[in-house]
Amino acid sequence: MIRNPKKVYLRYILPAIGGMMGTSLYVLGDTMLVGRRLGTDGLAALNISIPMINVLTGLGLLIGMGGASLMSIRLAREEYEEGNKLFTKSMLMSIITGLILLFLSIFFTKNLVNFWAEGLKI
Repeated sequence: MIRNPKKVYLRYILPAIGGMMGTSLYVLGDTMLVGRRLGTDGLAALNISIPMINVLTGLGLLIGMGGASLMSIRLAREEYEEGNKLFTKSMLMSIITGLILLFLSIFFTKNLVNFWAEGLKI
């Protein structure tokens, strides 16, 4: 039942590398389009927003992958009710986190931009 560790590693690492490359190409393409169309001001705005996007992505991955790992362990142990509870808790945590971040971004936009662009003249 034990598989070859190299094959298992490659099975999981290759999609992860592909996802990171896709994200990097997206940022590169976005930077090129914004730079050509909006110039230096557009690039400055993009460079301020990218860390915010990275924080949101990190929180989403943290909750999603952590919840999925815990849930899959429970399901493998045939603890279906506990697995379903973990799924529900992960979804609720995602929704609550999203609402908190939505509230912060609506009411504290200027403060967030100043935090990310500390030392820049805006």
